[in-house]
Amino acid sequence: SYFTVLLMATATRIDAQEATRQALASELATVNKHLLAGAALVEPARYGFQPNAEVRTFQQLVAHVADGHAYFSTRAAGKKVDWTTQHEG
Repeated sequence: SYFTVLLMATATRIDAQEATRQALASELATVNKHLLAGAALVEPARYGFQPNAEVRTFQQLVAHVADGHAYFSTRAAGKKVDWTTQHEG
């Protein structure tokens, strides 16, 4: 029947959305792991290093990734969120 097909299509869409959320969460966890490992390798005194005015300092780069991580994690949780650069300063 039409309703059976509709229910199956809806269930398939929900499964696809959940799979997408899980894949995104996994990718974000990988980025977080690499970011933390990289940050641990840089001496805190070097966080302000900026090779030229057109690129971010290491501290700004870490903050930028943190802002992106917060945004995409919130979206992956199914919540509405606006992009913010609150950590970038």
